[in-house]
Amino acid sequence: MGTSITRKNGAIEFWRYAFAVFAALYHFEKVYEMMPWMASVRRVASVGFIGVEFFFILAGFLIAETDKRRVLAGAPERMSFADAGREAWDYARSRIKTVYPTLAAVLIIFSLILRSGGLAERLRDFMNLEWEALILGGTSFAWGDPESPALFLIVSWFLTDLIISGFFITLFIRMRRDVMRVIAPFAAILLYSLFGHKSFDLYLGHELYGFLSGGMVRSLAGMFLGLTANILYTKLAAANLGAVKRALLSLVEIYAIYRLFSLGWNQEIGVDNYRILVYIPVIIIFAFTSKTAVSRILDNPVSRLLGGVSLAVYLFHWRFLETFFTLKMKLWASVDGLMTLSKLLRQPYSQIQKLVNTPACDLVMYIVAVTICSIALTYALKLSARGIRALRGAAARGTPPEVANGAGEDVTAGEDGGERQ
Repeated sequence: MGTSITRKNGAIEFWRYAFAVFAALYHFEKVYEMMPWMASVRRVASVGFIGVEFFFILAGFLIAETDKRRVLAGAPERMSFADAGREAWDYARSRIKTVYPTLAAVLIIFSLILRSGGLAERLRDFMNLEWEALILGGTSFAWGDPESPALFLIVSWFLTDLIISGFFITLFIRMRRDVMRVIAPFAAILLYSLFGHKSFDLYLGHELYGFLSGGMVRSLAGMFLGLTANILYTKLAAANLGAVKRALLSLVEIYAIYRLFSLGWNQEIGVDNYRILVYIPVIIIFAFTSKTAVSRILDNPVSRLLGGVSLAVYLFHWRFLETFFTLKMKLWASVDGLMTLSKLLRQPYSQIQKLVNTPACDLVMYIVAVTICSIALTYALKLSARGIRALRGAAARGTPPEVANGAGEDVTAGEDGGERQ
């Protein structure tokens, strides 16, 4: 059988990080090309925004996988609307609980700590981030407010659409999983076709498609594609594969990875972006089966470490752009900074000067810096959460039992009151 989703799969964690970096490269180059002396530099990650599609497809895949395991554990295939609604709310709450600490930390860091200006100005900007703090930064609530810094965290639209689409997909698959499995492939094709009717570049997230935004159409289409991928994964994971079939599947996996990057790397925005969508679910399927060469190689502790900071990479990289270029101008482009690098690397000053002023060096150093900062941020949040739990545990141990149990209230009431985890 394939790898269980109850433990971290190193291969899929690696791809989480890789596609988060792909999106970061896209934004880096989009800002980079605005500089007058870099106008002629060819962008290598022009379609890096396709990385967001990976997370939509993966979310749909995991929703279907969770539902399948629920049924295998003996739960009914069809839930009532009320029970399915509770499951959908659980999904939304779990996503918010996962996302919010990192999101809040990024908002605080870049609006209060790294923001220039006096305290009053910083606080004023911080108060204008209410829509980002409510994970509504990508909606008309924020974009229609001229006083709100709408571009402060432009990547937050993804979080909003992920939560909303995941809520409805979870609701419907719990109610009628048989119907969802049938319509999933066709829904994905139809929704991506609807998007392609207006745009060949798979990019415009804030264009309106009826009452839905382009980003919402993308998220729904991606999740339906993820449901489809899970159907294929179930069949492949159950198959008894010999050495020859594993070798053939490994070749298919390598080809899918090659095609994905050949269509997305050093390419212009265009209709070929949609062809990438074929290969993302293939890579996800192979990563979860753990029966192919690349998926086995990628299943390692380093991949799991990088995957664990992918959310921080995605949220942190956009606002870090300004800080990165400021550091470059103050340190790397300065004589003292270059002399220090020259001594550390034991290379001539002229070579170091030439190296640090190349787009490739900027791109690599940017990703390295974002990754290091994301690791620090992620583990700082984990330590903080652990400390809070320890304090709560200590406080609970010092509380009289009748108070800890709600002063005599029925402690089992939560089972009927929607307090499920």
